[in-house]
Amino acid sequence: MKGMKTEHSKLWLLVRQGDVVSDICEVEICTEPQSETNDRQILMEEICNQLSLQYNKGKVYKLRNPRGSLIPISRKMPPNTVTSPFILEICDQHTSIKPGKKQVQISGYSETYQKKVDNLTKKVERLEAIMPELPCLRQEKLTDEMKGVEARLHFMNSRMEEAENREWKGMFKKHPLW
Repeated sequence: MKGMKTEHSKLWLLVRQGDVVSDICEVEICTEPQSETNDRQILMEEICNQLSLQYNKGKVYKLRNPRGSLIPISRKMPPNTVTSPFILEICDQHTSIKPGKKQVQISGYSETYQKKVDNLTKKVERLEAIMPELPCLRQEKLTDEMKGVEARLHFMNSRMEEAENREWKGMFKKHPLW
């Protein structure tokens, strides 16, 4: 096994301990596991040694990608660059961080509610403006519908009269050629 060459991977890390953020550091890790049972711990000890940090089992080590998503700490981590380093967060167990103010300005509940009230007010005003004309509009609609029904009845009546005047002249009007 002495002749085997081990592969190494280079990672760029930014260490964040509480509010303190370090400079970007390059870390070289072996891509082949050292032990099956506690390989993650050995890997974290290697990383801490290269970063001149003291590894402590009582601390929580979180690795985040440049977008801020958690990624698993393993020897198969995807490579990164200096411009997009991983962020290694080190904190105590059961530690919570007080949330800061939101960075994105979202229209507040009262503003959204006010817009809805304004829209409803406009609709009610339009209906109130049409209110005096409603009886006339209703009468015009009824008149138009009655004229349509009357025209259909007249058409059906004329068809019925035509059917009454017809007499049976047999099956064929012309003699067949047979």
